[in-house]
Amino acid sequence: MNSLVLAIAIGLQPHPQDVRVDGPGYFRLVQEGRVYFAKSGRLQVVNGKLGMYNCALLPTVSVIGNLTSVSIGEDGTVTSNGSQLGKLTLAVFDTAIGEGGLLVSSVRPKLFSAGSAEAGSIRGSGVKPTPGKELKTNSAPQNIAPTKGLEIRLKPSSEVSGDQIRVSDVTELAGDPQLVQSASAIELGPSPAVGKTKSIERSLIISRLKAKGLASENLLLLGAGPVTITRLGTTIAHSQFLEVATSAAQAHLGVGWQLTPTDLEIDFTAPKGASSLQATRVTQRNGQVAVLVEILIDGKRINSRTVNFNGVAPTMAVAAGSKVRVRFVKGDLVVEAEGTVKKPAALGGSVEVMVRLEENKEQETLHIGTLVSVGVVEVKL
Repeated sequence: MNSLVLAIAIGLQPHPQDVRVDGPGYFRLVQEGRVYFAKSGRLQVVNGKLGMYNCALLPTVSVIGNLTSVSIGEDGTVTSNGSQLGKLTLAVFDTAIGEGGLLVSSVRPKLFSAGSAEAGSIRGSGVKPTPGKELKTNSAPQNIAPTKGLEIRLKPSSEVSGDQIRVSDVTELAGDPQLVQSASAIELGPSPAVGKTKSIERSLIISRLKAKGLASENLLLLGAGPVTITRLGTTIAHSQFLEVATSAAQAHLGVGWQLTPTDLEIDFTAPKGASSLQATRVTQRNGQVAVLVEILIDGKRINSRTVNFNGVAPTMAVAAGSKVRVRFVKGDLVVEAEGTVKKPAALGGSVEVMVRLEENKEQETLHIGTLVSVGVVEVKL
């Protein structure tokens, strides 16, 4: 029984030639002129070259004999008996191309040194640690930030409300307070449209950090990415557009118009902020009424929508030339006179009348009032 347990335990030990990339990078391999990629594999000698999966690793490293004396470092340095045989570089793609076995891609990758923040480090039971690279590894204790550097943990996804995506939106930062403050404000690009998503790749974050003078040896970047960004928004109901448009149309056309909405009732999703609607133009032609409503967020115009109606003009209650009683009202004082309608008018609508007052019967004056009932116009002074 004990021998069986021992055999099982020995069988579970990692093979010393099994290696993997801890980070976004991939091993590069070649076979008969064709390039492949791999996230992990078992080292072997292929036609006198260091390789895996019967392919030679790139850049090629010549190996004499077997792998007994060959060792590989986290930074890709290959040595034998204290002598350096070569150094591996890793391929990094904007989007991960897979995990297991040999992989192919039509996309040209970027090349980085193993052990760098951009590519990650080579791991394995037989891989030698590289001195002085603690801040660049991806296997540091997950709850400990570097004491003189910056730990950057990529979020799997994030929601933003502003126009720009910043490092603080896609990562959790810990470490040196000054570095945290500097890195948080670094912009990574414009936010997606409201309701849409956008991916932020690990390589973009690294390049922006470097462009701002943050050295890779001071960074511990955890997570392979990408980070999925969603833009938060606020909903403006279609009924709000309809209310603003109806009020504007009635003010423009006059009282009495029958307005029937013709648009589908679709709400509008706008960016986060204080929203308001403003009608800026009303047009009417052959019974079709259109109102342009502008959408403002925090006082800034971001879009507009046209609200359409079928319009029926009111029935005219008085015709041009009709005689009416004109009632002039100022507070409690009321004076009446006879007037003549200039243009047809609807009940409750605006009407123009010509009035000849008693004290000056030889001269008519124009007044604008409201047709309050058939034959009666009220003019407020």
